[in-house]
Amino acid sequence: MLAPVYSAPLQLAVARARYVAKMYPLPAPPKPRKRDYILVATQPLFPKAPVSEIIEDVAKAFGFTPAEIIGPLRFKALLRARFAAYHAVVQSRPDLSLTQIARRFGDRDHTAVTSALAKMDREGVPQPSTRLPAGGV
Repeated sequence: MLAPVYSAPLQLAVARARYVAKMYPLPAPPKPRKRDYILVATQPLFPKAPVSEIIEDVAKAFGFTPAEIIGPLRFKALLRARFAAYHAVVQSRPDLSLTQIARRFGDRDHTAVTSALAKMDREGVPQPSTRLPAGGV
């Protein structure tokens, strides 16, 4: 059998590439294996705390009730406690969106949480007062 005659160098290069591809085929890509460490990495390390428990803990630390934290009142000490509760929920429940968090706080808009988080970035997270009440032990 006679070898075909190629006039253009490009055609010759294409023919050589086909020949090499037939003689030395590429190995098939390996099949993906199920890895145990991937499954472990996707599971949370700690169980998710309910938002109501987080709000209750923050309210108790600041001396308020959970109903006051969730309610419509807006005096300074209560806002500090509510902002701390926003921060605690955002930190401990990254699976929740800001809209979901805001709805758990008395059906508020997500921008309330966003602005509170921005204020805490500027001024710091409010901490409960460690002062003893006047006349108290």
